[in-house]
Amino acid sequence: MFTPDFNYTHNIVKNLMIIEGAKEVIENSPILPVWQSRLQKEALIRQAHHTTRIEGTQLTLEQVRDLIDEKPIAARERDIQEVRNYLKVVAFIDDVYENPDMVLDLRTIRHIHFLILDGIEGGYEPGEFRKIQNYVVNSRTNEVIYTPPPASDVPILMLELVDWLRSDDANQLSPLLKSGIVHYQFVTIHPFLDGNGRTARALANLILYHSGYDIKKLFSLEEYYDLNPADYYEALQSVRATGELTTWLEYFTTGIAEEMQKVKEMVLTHSRDRALRNRIGQVKLTERQLVILSYVEKHGQITNRELQQQANLSHSSAHKELLALVESGLLIRKGKARGTHYVLVDDF
Repeated sequence: MFTPDFNYTHNIVKNLMIIEGAKEVIENSPILPVWQSRLQKEALIRQAHHTTRIEGTQLTLEQVRDLIDEKPIAARERDIQEVRNYLKVVAFIDDVYENPDMVLDLRTIRHIHFLILDGIEGGYEPGEFRKIQNYVVNSRTNEVIYTPPPASDVPILMLELVDWLRSDDANQLSPLLKSGIVHYQFVTIHPFLDGNGRTARALANLILYHSGYDIKKLFSLEEYYDLNPADYYEALQSVRATGELTTWLEYFTTGIAEEMQKVKEMVLTHSRDRALRNRIGQVKLTERQLVILSYVEKHGQITNRELQQQANLSHSSAHKELLALVESGLLIRKGKARGTHYVLVDDF
């Protein structure tokens, strides 16, 4: 039975809070459809480029852009095919992640792997678990950095992983942690002859998307991994050295937090409500205050009690947060006693 071992460290908790705060801002900041479409395309280009580049493809970011635009490029055919295949994976995830009945089972995992290696030469048997021993090799140095379990253990290890994913223990975790745990355990099992890294990253994205963390499809964790590949492999190796996932989950959640912060800044920059954006730019706000403003923008108002419940604050702490926003000229206090509530100022 697969049972992940990790501790909630300060860094993990901090990252989860940053992610939730950024998610709230992103989801509640309106941007024009034309800008959202452009940003989504840029995220797709980065995602396809970096997840294949980690594995050794030589295409540039501009070549990937041209491929998506269906323009001819001069490059190795295998590199082109790998990027095209990953675009098919992204399309598959887009088709299924919003289905509430979607189940991430062995069949889904095999299908994603089939899409990743379909048409790639080398006898890698797309969608089929390996029948021989394989090795994890750093594509940049050709150094063997990890020897996965024997092929005979793969079917039961994969079954234990998907069983855990559907367990009560897994469902009680933040989807952010669940995604990271599956990512790690999948690459540790290394169930296929090739394409395990791309499959693991695709599965992590599918779990995040299905759990409500698609974030308008504007982010690319693959870029975070690819820009510092040594950190990526070191974080994975840390679990194999200690037997527990804490360091890996710190690394994983840091990547999501950093990418979310980038997306948040992009969304605020392209917000269609220029008055709102300009006013935010003139006032130094904390992450929590941004979340409060997003809540008021979405619901029309907020009360002290609602803020206590939303942010797990005491009455006095909630009052201080609201008072600071009033003094900054962003909120207006209305009503009296139990009817007191706060709304955005008219020109905000």
